[in-house]
Amino acid sequence: MPFMTNVNGIEKNGAGGPAGTSAIAPATAPALNIAVVYEDASCLEWVAEHCHKIAGLIGAENFLPSCWKMAALDDRINFQEAVCVAARADIIMVSLHAAKQLPRRFTAWVNAVLRSRGRPDGALVALVGVPGCPALAPAGVQEHLRIIAWEARLDFFLRELAAAALGGPVVAAKLSVPPRES
Repeated sequence: MPFMTNVNGIEKNGAGGPAGTSAIAPATAPALNIAVVYEDASCLEWVAEHCHKIAGLIGAENFLPSCWKMAALDDRINFQEAVCVAARADIIMVSLHAAKQLPRRFTAWVNAVLRSRGRPDGALVALVGVPGCPALAPAGVQEHLRIIAWEARLDFFLRELAAAALGGPVVAAKLSVPPRES
């Protein structure tokens, strides 16, 4: 993952500097800014897999993913930085495990992002780890994220991944959320 920056709460891979600090931005602005919040190491693996796919499609120099571990959002500085980056991001990507409800620190962060976000375009990409049988997974997180996307006027993309193994069966769905009428 040499192209990932702002990986807070874990050691950075190739971005330079200690964990919790930002890398120097490229001289030209990237075509695609992605703000990422992930729950744990397996969720970060899912993010890295998707970022590598994006890099293969548009080139690593054309996008800038900035990542924060959810636990790092407890730190006020990380929280504020993650809000500012997500408010300007083209894509907000969240990677977490299925549950009945969203983690509180994530809910506080996303509410701050929605208050700060001045643009009605972009997308929310949800990578959600589900048990071996997706039909048995609690749908609470997925439904909450869909509502968040709708409220923020973001397109919503959901990808459910087998939590037991990264290479396990995958169920993918694209849900486009049209802007609300004013």
